[in-house]
Amino acid sequence: MLSSITSKNVGENNSIIIMNYILKNSPITRKQFVNETEFSTGTISNHVNNLIDKGFIEETEKGYSSGGRKPIYIEVVPDRAFMVSINIEVNQTNIYIYNLCYERIAEKSFDIVKGKPRVTLQKIKHELEEIIKGRVIEDNISGIGISVPGLVEKEKGSCVLAPNLKWNSVNLRKFFNNELSYHPVYIENEAKAAALAEKKFEYPGVDSMVYISVNEGIGCGIVVGGDLIRGESGNAGEFGHIKVSDEGYPCHCGNRGCWEAEASERFLLKRYRELSSGGNITLPEFYNQFYEKEKYAVDVMDEAAYSLGKGVANIINSLNPELIVIGGGITRASEEIYDKVDEVIEDLALDLLYKNTEMKFSKLKKEAANLGMAWQLKEYGLMRELT
Repeated sequence: MLSSITSKNVGENNSIIIMNYILKNSPITRKQFVNETEFSTGTISNHVNNLIDKGFIEETEKGYSSGGRKPIYIEVVPDRAFMVSINIEVNQTNIYIYNLCYERIAEKSFDIVKGKPRVTLQKIKHELEEIIKGRVIEDNISGIGISVPGLVEKEKGSCVLAPNLKWNSVNLRKFFNNELSYHPVYIENEAKAAALAEKKFEYPGVDSMVYISVNEGIGCGIVVGGDLIRGESGNAGEFGHIKVSDEGYPCHCGNRGCWEAEASERFLLKRYRELSSGGNITLPEFYNQFYEKEKYAVDVMDEAAYSLGKGVANIINSLNPELIVIGGGITRASEEIYDKVDEVIEDLALDLLYKNTEMKFSKLKKEAANLGMAWQLKEYGLMRELT
């Protein structure tokens, strides 16, 4: 019995609950649906018929029959809707287009230039239009979801501040509403979008979780009871600016020794260049040096892992979540630094709290934010058609 689905919340959400269940369990017969949930045959029939009329599901004769007619299964029509998910990173943007089953049906990654939001948005528009041609039914696009590494105002669809991008007060929703016809447009902080994806796709049974995105900066998403903790401004979770060193590097926030100044990928490059006179080494080049066990690269990663562990210990001591998930670019070194990070956490976190919090590196890696935006589009954009 699916206890989370009742006649009460179906009354509130109508076909949304039914649609999500079919997405998860497709293919399924109406009889199985009735047996596995608390719905009556009449309720199932009404909502299934509504979904068939709107083209989201279809009935097919499949399976084995011991005699008579084969059972009729309900299946999702994957290409009935497409979710355009855009993750704007500091130096690169990733566009993924998903169908209803979260299968990637088109994708494109390309470099961008910091400090030029208008140029970046025009580039995104151009690349999006190119990958859509001949691959996606445009009328079936349910909207655009955009994640950014900064502070956002979701209601306005605006990126208020993204220091690592050098963006200030950029209204993404206004731009895409004016330039494209794929509505709605949702904006989200990158770490929060990734936290939602980890919860929904990897850890649905976890009640409390903190996702830590380690890229050029460090951002966090806090999930409790399946929902993001947003805070008064909608931007709770800026743990990247907790202090982990008294004599550390300056941070763009104006302080010194912030977590992201001591443990981010920006730190990796800055520190490596200091130790090795490495010039303008890029991140891929740094990671290659690290994999080859070049001394300076190993030393720098060890410093970053120590600082990363200090920050995680602070979060565990403060929030005591059931799970910590570390994602972002740093996952490229997850196997090599896991033990070091865990050792620091065990040393600095309170013993009882440490024993009750599990730490993992993300399995979704850099796709997490894109998946999180696709999920939001399906839940809040596409599903408006079903209410």
